[in-house]
Amino acid sequence: MFAIEKGIELTYEEVNLIAGENRSDSYLKINPFGVVPSLELPNGEYLNESVAICEYLEETADSPKLIGDSPNQRAIQRSWQRRIELLVSENIYSAYRFSVGLEIYKDRVHCIPDAAEDFEKAAQKNLMIIDQLIENRTWICGDWFSLSDILLFCALDFGASVGQPIDTGLLNLNVWFATMMTRESVHLSRD
Repeated sequence: MFAIEKGIELTYEEVNLIAGENRSDSYLKINPFGVVPSLELPNGEYLNESVAICEYLEETADSPKLIGDSPNQRAIQRSWQRRIELLVSENIYSAYRFSVGLEIYKDRVHCIPDAAEDFEKAAQKNLMIIDQLIENRTWICGDWFSLSDILLFCALDFGASVGQPIDTGLLNLNVWFATMMTRESVHLSRD
């Protein structure tokens, strides 16, 4: 989504996580931690973390600025980014790995099945706070679309697909999510 929003065309190579391709010897040479995505740079090196990849892409294409156009915007966006990553995304993904996805992940990562419900509850509790904080905003950081919108959308979209939907009582988040669904990058990234 980030690359699409920036107007950057990338060549993609799909890595089948369910089949464990990210744990193959060939992929572990690209990313020793076996996670996706990875971006091959022009010099042959790899970037292996989503946000690092987005920051690199932000530097390579001038506009639109999705991480911020000023020190103030960048600081606000990075603050939201960390909230989303630590308080929502990781909880949603851990709840999935330790419950619905347990059969896939049990031999790949340390799983704590007894913690799955608590991770899901933590994500929902934090979404309640985010819902309040984004009242009267179009986007997470205010009036401009950012990486934080993309990160939260991807986590919530995934969560909905694995039995962790957005609480219908969180009106601000549901309106924001519906607005996100109108973005061309959402649909193009799913193709």
